[in-house]
Amino acid sequence: GFTPFEAMVRARMVYYSLVGEFTLGTRTNQAERLAEVRLQHTILTRRD
Repeated sequence: GFTPFEAMVRARMVYYSLVGEFTLGTRTNQAERLAEVRLQHTILTRRD
């Protein structure tokens, strides 16, 4: 049993880690990949 907030955070971590793995595997330049990773980090760490 997790609190609702903990469950939401864990679900986001799993989802965004999968999105991040896909993004890092795409054919883009390093700057684009870093921008995507930073965006995912911002989304993951927000508290709403």
